[in-house]
Amino acid sequence: MIFFQKNKKTDMFNSDKNLSELANEFETDKGTADKMQLSWGNWSAQSENEFKYLDTWGYTTVYERYMQKYRSEEVSLLEVGVCDHRCPFASPKMWASYFKNADLYAVDNFWGDKLENRSKEIEYINSVGVNFIYADQNSSSDWDEIEKIIPSNSLDFIIEDGSHYPHHMMYTLYRSIKLLKSGGIYFMEDIQNPKTSKGYWGYDNSNILINMLFFSLNNKIPTEYIDRTLLDEIESNFIIKELYLDKNSLNYLSVLQKK
Repeated sequence: MIFFQKNKKTDMFNSDKNLSELANEFETDKGTADKMQLSWGNWSAQSENEFKYLDTWGYTTVYERYMQKYRSEEVSLLEVGVCDHRCPFASPKMWASYFKNADLYAVDNFWGDKLENRSKEIEYINSVGVNFIYADQNSSSDWDEIEKIIPSNSLDFIIEDGSHYPHHMMYTLYRSIKLLKSGGIYFMEDIQNPKTSKGYWGYDNSNILINMLFFSLNNKIPTEYIDRTLLDEIESNFIIKELYLDKNSLNYLSVLQKK
């Protein structure tokens, strides 16, 4: 189900700040700020098991290399997973402030919460110029609906920052093929470093790093997370551009490009 933006062009565009500065202002963990300078930074002391390793990852330094030339151009972007309870909707605000003329889409299912409980939040996302799609990234039928909403081969960028469960991540990559234009960039966030954070947050997606490394070297993905026929489609449609390791050596960002 889609909820359309109220205003395509908002007054949020800020050409005076780069993407990392905007990320730090809105307190998304994609940025570069010292976490203790952010309102959620001291959570690590409140719940050691859940928040010990929460920090900022510096992904915006990578994003900007691919996005900077589009700041004043027409651009289309989809982000999967925008409802971080530490910094609600920080990334949609960041994108709306970074791009002057963007079609922005955000996908989330609010951790399975009922839609009627989130109406005010959806209204807020729409008010900053973002189309909101209530959907589950692991649902085939939900992706079928998304493909009816977003034209094929139309997106310049897709950011995957959803559940972080590995089968969800790989399935989302597969379903992005129809939506992303040739030359478009796909960012897969928060792949655990097998040496430092394997399984730490209650899920283990560290094998995806092995998949990405193998893909970059051999053009094959040896994963068990989705069906081989779907992997064939991924291998035929993407190349690896880079793998970025955050400053704490905990998470990787995989950058792929559609052929």
